[in-house]
Amino acid sequence: DLHKAIRRQRQMCIRDSCLLVGLGYGVIQPMLYEKTTHAALPQKATMALAFVMMMNYLAILLCPFIIDFFQSMLHVKSQQFAFIFNLCIALVATIWAYVKRDSFLFNDKI
Repeated sequence: DLHKAIRRQRQMCIRDSCLLVGLGYGVIQPMLYEKTTHAALPQKATMALAFVMMMNYLAILLCPFIIDFFQSMLHVKSQQFAFIFNLCIALVATIWAYVKRDSFLFNDKI
């Protein structure tokens, strides 16, 4: 049945997306915390981690408003806009990370 095949394909897409998000939170976020502790003075490491976590939660809070702003500015009514917009941001961040791969943030030898 075609309907069941389409539903199964969508479920697999959702599963794969959840795995990628989990990978991001499970790998990237701990790396960010670890780099933060190295960048800060030892006596200020807790404060630096608090700022990183504050910015993380601020981003979670502001994300819907930012997406809504760009969606209305670009006159887009699609429900997929948020996903495509975040994909574009992720691709730009990936390219930036690749270009800056020898900087402090990404280089463990420094």
